[in-house]
Amino acid sequence: MAVEIKLPVLGEGVDAGTVAGVLAAAGDSVDADAPLIELETDKAVIEVPATETGVVASLPVKAGDTVTVGQVIATIEPDAAASSDGEAPAAADDAAAEPAAAEPAAEPQQQQLGAARPAAP
Repeated sequence: MAVEIKLPVLGEGVDAGTVAGVLAAAGDSVDADAPLIELETDKAVIEVPATETGVVASLPVKAGDTVTVGQVIATIEPDAAASSDGEAPAAADDAAAEPAAAEPAAEPQQQQLGAARPAAP
């Protein structure tokens, strides 16, 4: 399900800004907190980040547009691999692999250490 990214509250008394630059495009994969647009206000130029990891479905703003707080600046399709469907099997695989990987790794180290001790003196 697509997630709408809206222009957040920018500060006290700041209700709008002008899009100074668009940093993503429809079809781009983005991480949460990755900048989507640069917004110029009376006081500063800020980057407005994505709030979700996924693929940009739409970015209906362009440089020069005036956007207001609460206006949709992007729509993101959440990444299925980053959702619980993708993480649960990976976590289970990692948990299952760790004990098996840790045990054989520990044995060769012990064997090498044991072999090295008699040869050293």
